[in-house]
Amino acid sequence: NDRNEAPLQSGAAQAAQEPFNLIDRPLFRFSMFATRGKNRSGILAVVHHLVTDGWTMEMIIPEIVNTYRKLLAGENVIEEKSPSYLEYLDIEQLYLSSEQFEKDKQYWHNVLTPFPTGQRFKAPSRPIEGIRCAQSIHRVPHRTTEKIAEFCRKRSTSPFKLVLAAFYVYLSRAASLKDVLLQSASHNRSTPIMRRMAGMFVSTFWLRLSREGALPFSELVQRVHDQLGDI
Repeated sequence: NDRNEAPLQSGAAQAAQEPFNLIDRPLFRFSMFATRGKNRSGILAVVHHLVTDGWTMEMIIPEIVNTYRKLLAGENVIEEKSPSYLEYLDIEQLYLSSEQFEKDKQYWHNVLTPFPTGQRFKAPSRPIEGIRCAQSIHRVPHRTTEKIAEFCRKRSTSPFKLVLAAFYVYLSRAASLKDVLLQSASHNRSTPIMRRMAGMFVSTFWLRLSREGALPFSELVQRVHDQLGDI
């Protein structure tokens, strides 16, 4: 029950807050634990974001669980060789001297020039320190999600792109701006081999949106769709 789980959750949270030594120590910690008086045990994984991303954790956690279950059952565990992150670093080095790099560089120069100017949101009165954060969850009614899905199906786009377009509308109205730069994240795994690699791949990209006059929301979503297709 919740009372029995509370010490476990507290201990896990405390372990997650312990900082890493970034200089000469591993950027991950794996611990096994067992609860007193209960025939329960588990594994706690604490991994720095410098060496992992959500995609990686979705790969390695099931692998750890499956390996553990095989060991309990007395089965042989055969290690499957996966592509190394070092291969990705080699690919990146080749990219930096490629023709595609020059094309991409010119593309982003065109997108970001001239850099937009205008009103900015007020910064916090006091600097925010530490790594603590909060999460706010808002549930969308089922009928609304069905309408969103239907809207996206008709335009061969995704809810993610619709949300980006809606976020632009909010920012442009809140800050009285027509030209807005949005920054979002990408899993950055463009090949099947990269999708099998463990490591930090997440990258960010810019999305520039502007409006002149009355622009239908459906057309704004199409602009987002087209820009993301170019990246």
